[in-house]
Amino acid sequence: MKSNARVVLVLSGILLLGALLRALYLSEAREDAYFLSPGLDGTYHNYWVDCIARGDTSPPAGDDDPEISRHPYFRPPGYPYFLALAGLGGHGGPMAFRIAQMALGLASVALLYLLGRRIFGSPVGLIAAAFAAISWVLIYFECELLDPPLLIALTLLLLYALTGWCAHRRISAALASGILLGLCALTRPNILLFGAVVPVWMWWCCRRAGSSPLAVLAPAAAFLVGAAATIAPATIRNYAVAREFVAISANAGINLHFGNHEFADGYSASSPEVGAWSCFDYPRIVRDLERREGRPLGYSGASTVFARMAARYAREHPGHVARLLARKTALFWGPAEIGNNKEYYYDRLNSRILRFLPFEFPHLLTLALIGFLIYVRGMRAAPGSDGGRKDAVGILVIFVLAYFLSYLPFIVAGRYRAPILPVLFLFAAFAVQGFAGLIRKKALLEAGAWLAAAAVILVAASVNWGGYAPDRARWHYERGLARVRVGQITEGIAEFDEARKIRQRYRAEPGNSPSMLMPANVM
Repeated sequence: MKSNARVVLVLSGILLLGALLRALYLSEAREDAYFLSPGLDGTYHNYWVDCIARGDTSPPAGDDDPEISRHPYFRPPGYPYFLALAGLGGHGGPMAFRIAQMALGLASVALLYLLGRRIFGSPVGLIAAAFAAISWVLIYFECELLDPPLLIALTLLLLYALTGWCAHRRISAALASGILLGLCALTRPNILLFGAVVPVWMWWCCRRAGSSPLAVLAPAAAFLVGAAATIAPATIRNYAVAREFVAISANAGINLHFGNHEFADGYSASSPEVGAWSCFDYPRIVRDLERREGRPLGYSGASTVFARMAARYAREHPGHVARLLARKTALFWGPAEIGNNKEYYYDRLNSRILRFLPFEFPHLLTLALIGFLIYVRGMRAAPGSDGGRKDAVGILVIFVLAYFLSYLPFIVAGRYRAPILPVLFLFAAFAVQGFAGLIRKKALLEAGAWLAAAAVILVAASVNWGGYAPDRARWHYERGLARVRVGQITEGIAEFDEARKIRQRYRAEPGNSPSMLMPANVM
C-alpha cells in the first residue's frame, strides 16, 4: 500500500512538472507571431476547423480556396476534427487549441507510465514518464497546430490495448485495438503498415502460448473489422462528395512523387513539376495536371498520376532512388531536427524554456538502444523468466520499425518521427534501471562495458550522415512572413533583412551554393 502511494506521489510530481513546463512555454509562445498565424499546414488546419464549425468560409488572405467540401479529403481528417472538438466548435480560439494539446500531452505522459508499468514495471514506467514530461520536442509540438500530440496519444492507447490483448486474449481488446488503429490512420495513414503486421504478431503470440493457429482468426478479424469500421466514414464521405474512391486522403501520390524525382533530397516537399505550393493550392495543382494529361482526373486520379511518376523515376533511376532511401534512413535516425513547416531547431534555441530541456535525439537513441540490448541479454541469460514480456516488447519494436519504414518511400521530417519517441523513452528508462541495478550490485566491470558500448553508439548516432543542416536564413524569412501576416510589418521587414544578410554572407564564402538555402523569392 505504501509502495502504491509512493508511485502515485511520484507520478503526480512528474505530471506537475510537465504541466509547469508546458505553462511556461505556452506563456512564451503566445507572444510569437506564429501563435496567431501558424503558417502552411497549421494555417490549413485552422481554416479547416473554421469550415467544420461554420461551413465553407473565405480562405486566409493571399491563399486560394482549397475547396474542402467539394473534393475528397486531401489531408487526413482526424487532426482537424480533433481541433474542432478541442476548440469548442470553433469558438475557443488559438489558446484553446494549445491548452487542449498540452492536456493531451500530459495524458500521454500518464499513458506512457501505464504502458511502461505493464511491460517493464513501475520504476521504468515512472522514468519514461519523466522523460516525456520534460522532452522539449513533445512540448514544442503541443504548441503547434500539427498532429504529433494527437498521434502520440492515439498510438500509446493503441499499444496499451494491444499489450492488453496479449496479456488476456480478449476479443474486446482486439476490437478496441482495431478502432484505435483506425483513429491513428485517420490522423496519419502511414500507420496502416503497422496495422498490416499486427495480425502476424497476434499469430506469433498465439503460437508462443501453445494455442492452435486458428485461435488467431477471431482476434485478427475483430482487429481488422474495428479498423475498417472506423475508417469507413471518411471513405463514404469522400465518395459521396466527389464519386471518387479515396479511403482516407488523397495526398499519398504527390508525397510519393516528392520523395522520388531528379532533384529529391529526402526531406523537401517540392518538385519542378509542382513548384512552390501549400495545401490551399491543391485544386489548382490537380487542374494543371488535368490540362497536361488532357483528361479529367479528380483527386484520386491525380494521386495515381503522381504515384506513377514516382514509380517511373524509380524504374529508370534505381541507383539514385537507392541513395535516396539510404539518405532518408540516415535523416530519420540522424541527429538533425529536420524542419518541415519551419526550421524549429532555431525556435528551440530562441526559446527561454526549450533550450534548457532534453533530449537531443542521438542521446535518446543511444540510451534506447542500450536499454534494448540489456533487455535482449537478460532474456537470453534467463529465457524462462521472460513471461509474456517478450510479446509486448515485440510489438513495441514492430511499431517503431514499421512506422519508420512507412516513411521511406516518401519524405522524412523531425515531426514525423515524434510518435516513436515514447517507445524510445521506454527503452531508455529500462537502460537507466539496468545501470542502476549494476551499480547497486557493484558490477562495475559490466557497467563500464555498457558505458563503453554507449559511447560507441553515441559517436555513430551523432554523425550527420544525412547531411541536413538547419537553415537560419529560412528561419528568419519564415518568421518575417508570420509577422507580416499578423500586421507586425516593421518586425517582419527586420526578419527579412536578417535573412538577406545571412544569405549574402553564405554566398560570399568560397564553394557555397545558395540554391537550396531558402525559397528563391527571398531575394
